[in-house]
Amino acid sequence: MNCKTQGCDREAKVRGWCKTHYVAHWKETNVSIEKRAGNELYNTWCNKKNNRAPEWHTFEAFKNYVGEYRTGSRLVRLDKALPWGPGNIEWRVVEVPRLEGETFKEYSKRAVMNTQLRQKYDIDSKTYYEMHEAQNGACAICKEPERSLMGGKPMRLAVDHDHATGKVRALLCSTCNTSLGGFQDSPKLLQAAIEYLKHHSENTNEISQGEHQHAD
Repeated sequence: MNCKTQGCDREAKVRGWCKTHYVAHWKETNVSIEKRAGNELYNTWCNKKNNRAPEWHTFEAFKNYVGEYRTGSRLVRLDKALPWGPGNIEWRVVEVPRLEGETFKEYSKRAVMNTQLRQKYDIDSKTYYEMHEAQNGACAICKEPERSLMGGKPMRLAVDHDHATGKVRALLCSTCNTSLGGFQDSPKLLQAAIEYLKHHSENTNEISQGEHQHAD
């Protein structure tokens, strides 16, 4: 049987078309793979592929049911014991909307950070970055950027807070944050440490000067 495209005498290979005309037809009637890769609704459907109801075997069926993608929202499963499917999903507004041009990996990292900040310090990532900018990206104590690395990249400045009240104070590098914690946030202990260093620094200078004079 020949291709059903008028004027084509090539053999039909796929659904009545030759391979060339089938590909041309598919491109005309379907969203291209490149466009689908940037389609949030398509990405959502793909991410559920291991636990989808049979009714959502095709993207078209899924899209017809859930409607257009809702910016600033995410699709959630109501009953986690059941697969993703009709009657078991709803759109929910997310606290951290995905930014335009942001990859899924970048978004996930930012969303996780936001959740951690909320749970530990009752602030969001927006507040964190505002503090970071106000401190010019440097530690509030030593005035230096973070030097410790994780995965070959500098760690984020740590959020310092009052352990008694929970109030956030500033952002510190890991060294200053650990040191402050070691002194139990006690001004008395810190002052004692300052006096200790000054005392031994002065004695060191006196010893050095005495040795120098004796040598003469």
